[in-house]
Amino acid sequence: MEEREEVYEEFNFAEIINILRRRKNIILYFFILSVVVIMGLTLMKAPVYEAKSTILIERESNVLLFKDLFSVETGRWDQKFNSYVRMLHSRSLARRVVRRLKLDAGFPPNLPEREKEIRISRLVGSLLSHLKVVPIENTRLVEIRYRDTDPRRAARVANAFVDEFIKFTVELKGESAKRASEYLTRQIEKLRKALAEKEKELQKYSQRKDIYYVTDKQNTVIQKFAQLNRAYTQAQINRVNLESKYRELLAKNFDQFPNVVKNPLIMSLKEEYSKLEAEYKQKSAIFKPDYPEMKSLRSRMEALKSRIEKETRALGQEELKNARAKYLAALKTEQSLKKLVEEQKGQITAANKSGIYYSSLKIEIKNLRDLLAHLTKKQKESVLSANLEGMRTSNIKIVDRAEVPLYPASPNKKLNLLLSLFLGLFGGVLLALVVDATDTSVKDPEEAEKLFKLPVIGVAPDVSSQNGEKAREASREGEYSSTFQEMVKTITTSILLSSPQKPPGIIAITSSLPGEGKTTMAYNIAISMAGLGRKTLLLDGDMRRGSLHKIFKTPNGKGLSSVLAGRTSSDEAIKTTDYPNLHLIPAGPYPPTPVELLSSDAMKALLDELAGRYEHIIIDTPPLIGISDPIILSRLAHKTILVIWAGKTSRRDVMNSLSILKKNGVVPLGLILNRMGFKGSGYKKYGYQYYDYGGYSPSHSSRG
Repeated sequence: MEEREEVYEEFNFAEIINILRRRKNIILYFFILSVVVIMGLTLMKAPVYEAKSTILIERESNVLLFKDLFSVETGRWDQKFNSYVRMLHSRSLARRVVRRLKLDAGFPPNLPEREKEIRISRLVGSLLSHLKVVPIENTRLVEIRYRDTDPRRAARVANAFVDEFIKFTVELKGESAKRASEYLTRQIEKLRKALAEKEKELQKYSQRKDIYYVTDKQNTVIQKFAQLNRAYTQAQINRVNLESKYRELLAKNFDQFPNVVKNPLIMSLKEEYSKLEAEYKQKSAIFKPDYPEMKSLRSRMEALKSRIEKETRALGQEELKNARAKYLAALKTEQSLKKLVEEQKGQITAANKSGIYYSSLKIEIKNLRDLLAHLTKKQKESVLSANLEGMRTSNIKIVDRAEVPLYPASPNKKLNLLLSLFLGLFGGVLLALVVDATDTSVKDPEEAEKLFKLPVIGVAPDVSSQNGEKAREASREGEYSSTFQEMVKTITTSILLSSPQKPPGIIAITSSLPGEGKTTMAYNIAISMAGLGRKTLLLDGDMRRGSLHKIFKTPNGKGLSSVLAGRTSSDEAIKTTDYPNLHLIPAGPYPPTPVELLSSDAMKALLDELAGRYEHIIIDTPPLIGISDPIILSRLAHKTILVIWAGKTSRRDVMNSLSILKKNGVVPLGLILNRMGFKGSGYKKYGYQYYDYGGYSPSHSSRG
């Protein structure tokens, strides 16, 4: 079993090599076309230059002095790094670049605002479409690449993206502290007004009552009041802190919320999205957006982005809800303590304890001052933090600024040349295999023997295809192709050796369809046999479209039809030729019913008579498919040979012809593959090696 499998594999490989050899013109033409088209498009394409800047994104130093007020954690660094990379792709950053480079300066001065916004939006889209952000693996380095047909503009835009990105991130970091500072400033102003009013009230009350001291009993009431005031003050501080955090969350997007930033699921989804995005950008340099794999990647990215947004929104809403709940709870606690403080003050007032009320006013003033001092300190810290954010050194460092590129990045002529060579060769081979697989013609002797279970007694080249018109002229003038001559000799030898006792006397040469070369083969086989010293008769059995008289340039007034009709004797119909031992009976005048003449006793009697006078009778019959003339002649002949136009006649037509012959009791001697390419799929492979022995014999082209 193993040996058979090895033979089968060798056969398949040999078949493929044979197919490629046979279809070499297809491979060559496709190869040339691919190289010409790809390189033509490459040379026609305008050169595109790529400028590249490199930045280093360091970890943040976390110097915000106001962090204890909001208690916002920084989250995982890899997520922050990915956020920075995503920000480089943002439209807001691209808009800043447009403004920085004044790319909109060329707009008409009276352009409507809406039209101007549309044009700017297109500019932003164009910038982003030519921008490529590439994080360098296992580092904190990021390359900002920009492509443009103008190398100087490419460098300017790449550097502008870096400069605006650094400025943008610094501004972004200071916004939270600025918002908190503004809120605290408003709260401090309110508190200062309240403190001023309390101090005025204390001064007026002390002047009116002339209060200078309080008793121990009054001290107990005052201490209780002081405790409530301290609790109330702490509740105010807590409420302010929680309200600040809640208001800060309201000013942020969900994806900036602390719980969202450090959520493991969100981090995992963003990491997966970043990988898909990197893969998409990498493959976008090779494939078009409508390529199936690119569509699949884009679909997965959109699904993942939708899920990230959904999860982010859910977590953000939950965090915002919790922050609001804590703020409202603190507010409720503050209001409850305020109510208790007011009740305690009412008790002091009702008891008409002037000293206690006086002390309570002092305690309120002290607590208000403490609260004011606390908020003032925080407000100063937030202002300082915001100023530091604006002045401190950014955590983004420029490693390399973009330089004006000297050579274009696209098109890559060497790569495109290699690609065209590969595609041309691979595509040509593939096309050749496809064409061969869809080609139902009989292409070579091995295939013919395998399909039809008949021997191929010879092959013959298409003489007219060797040198075109010159070859045809040479044939008319009698110059014979040595290769064709030796092939005909081989065919003749195969016919003579086909019978062990005696070579066949009457041989019918037929084909499936017109134009396959049966007349040419009959003519040349007859000449070859005559050249061997055998007395040979060439009989034109095609009384519908006979052409042998034209080849021999002899009259057609008396021929086979006139002999069978009884108007001419066989001796009168036989014509001598320029070739020794070769005679001709042309078809004669075309009769209205050739079948009746061929199936008559006169035809059989004529062949019997001629068989006694000649060693071989070669009958050129009409094509098999469509008429019954060749069937009658094949039944009368000793052997029948079927001529096939190699690479043209379909397998179905040959099968039909063989089926017709078999049904009428005719078993062909063999097949002749005619008109094969002169340098076709290796005559030597099938054992057909030909040599020029210096012989001379004419060959004539014929439509038959």
